[in-house]
Amino acid sequence: MFKEFMKALSITSRGTTEEKLEWSFKLYDINHDGYISKEEMMAIVDSIYKMVGQLVSFQDDDNTPQMRVKLIFQTMDTDGDGKISLKDFKEGAKKDPIIIQSLSMFEGLV
Repeated sequence: MFKEFMKALSITSRGTTEEKLEWSFKLYDINHDGYISKEEMMAIVDSIYKMVGQLVSFQDDDNTPQMRVKLIFQTMDTDGDGKISLKDFKEGAKKDPIIIQSLSMFEGLV
């Protein structure tokens, strides 16, 4: 468990954008089926909003976890099948300034 934690810390602090996106995808893909469902996305986004809700001001169009998940799926679920593949995730994430900003949050930490 500690080894996995250190690997995650290393990737999030020094990894390339591609490595960070792959690690993030694995975090959201809770059941490890190679796709992120709306339910999986909602579980993670809801937890994030609970952790940082008091510290961060969200835009009007994504000020609730439900609204954020809806926006993410509108951007990333390009074929409308209700799930996001790794390829879709990487392409969509690179277009989302909030995701790009969060990927660099821990740069240089370790």
